Amino acid sequence: MKSNLKSEKSLSEESVYLLVDPVEVSPWCRNPRKRFDAEAAKELEESVRRLGVRTPITVRPVTDWAGDELLETDYVVICGERRWRAAKAAGVKLPVMVDSQISEREAFEVALFENLDRADLDIFEEAGAYAELIGFGYSVSELAAKYNKSRDWLGQQLALLALNEEERKELMAGTIAVRTAVEILKVPDLAERKRALDEVVHPKYQEGPLSRDKAVALVRDRFVRPAVEAEAWASRQGDLAKEFPGAEILTYEESKEVGRFNSPLVSVDSKPAFHFDFLCSASMDEDDDERPTWGELAKKYGGVLQIAAPVEPKSPPRVLVAWRALYEADLERGLGDEAVFRKPVNSEEGKAERLERDRERENLEALSRRLTAEKRAIVSQLSGGTLASVMSDFVEVWLDDYDHEEEADLAHGLVAPDEDLDEDGLKDWVREIVRKRGVEGLMWIGVAAHLATVCKPGCVAYASAVGNRQEFPVILGGEEAE
Repeated sequence: MKSNLKSEKSLSEESVYLLVDPVEVSPWCRNPRKRFDAEAAKELEESVRRLGVRTPITVRPVTDWAGDELLETDYVVICGERRWRAAKAAGVKLPVMVDSQISEREAFEVALFENLDRADLDIFEEAGAYAELIGFGYSVSELAAKYNKSRDWLGQQLALLALNEEERKELMAGTIAVRTAVEILKVPDLAERKRALDEVVHPKYQEGPLSRDKAVALVRDRFVRPAVEAEAWASRQGDLAKEFPGAEILTYEESKEVGRFNSPLVSVDSKPAFHFDFLCSASMDEDDDERPTWGELAKKYGGVLQIAAPVEPKSPPRVLVAWRALYEADLERGLGDEAVFRKPVNSEEGKAERLERDRERENLEALSRRLTAEKRAIVSQLSGGTLASVMSDFVEVWLDDYDHEEEADLAHGLVAPDEDLDEDGLKDWVREIVRKRGVEGLMWIGVAAHLATVCKPGCVAYASAVGNRQEFPVILGGEEAE
């Protein structure tokens, strides 16, 4: 990346220019650049072999800086190591500018500026260089201002130095983004970090790694946030024990299992229902709900409360109880109307209860059959002419009934949705249907009104069954439509 900044270090007036043999110069162990492109180095070597080194490199005399004690040369490269390597490989003299007054920190800044200006460092070389400058006494804010970076960006780059070898490899390969890598670093457990990286790079339900935003969301929601919430929940154990004396405080991991299907624990505020493997003998009607809550049953039969972590952060803890023990206690100790649950069907009490339910069902079925027979008899008499003398009176009574008038309006809306009728027109429409079809016309109106009130698909299904609007005269007893 190109840097628009200039070094604050100006070369000393005592700097001298020399033409030296490259073997008299050594590379600096603190050069920010650690990686050199072999192909680019070969091209530079060929250029130097033909033209020589046109621009002097900056060096300093060997002193007592870290690493200098191992050198056997007179000078150390500050900036221009690639040109030094090319000249050494080509066997040509090297022009150098010797700065004998530069400090170690200033030398490092010059080297970093030179690398940022002339060729990109990789992300870890650049981050390492910033970390070196912090070691020289800079703060993150000072470095951000000096290199025209935001403080957050610089902090993020420095955090990348904590990545392990596998994570660095994926970042350099482009399979994870910087933001994803920083999010992975927030996972406290190393094994969980490895699992988070695997799920981002090798997701189960797609080929190739996740996109940056999906990867960040996955790591945050499945690895980072649960770890933070688990730590926060653990810190509350003492207070929870005081708030719920005698209750069992679940761990965060146990709390997560509570929300799974067929959990053995239920909320103390919920009520028994049919989705368990038993039947509740109390009323299930919302207007006459006699069922006690599980919390009330726990008090009655001595159930131990279980305190679980909330589903959403900052919400109250969940107060639960084991339902199976309460169910069995009620079956064993519940008497008469006080019993909440029905006895098992193979017990004497269960058999008696089942017989009673069967008798009630048979009585209702018999009553339904009698009512159906009576309705059929009435319809048969009306349509067969037995009561033809009172049919007109019957229709008028039917028309004057508010519910039937509304029913007729719904049926007409289904047949002719674009036609508006007033009350008299609607009654005439019903009379015409009865004149053509007999009393069965009233039954047809009832069916059509029911379909019209169900939903739009019901109307569509009805129209498909009986034909389009042009064919309705056939249904009403008129001539067949063209």
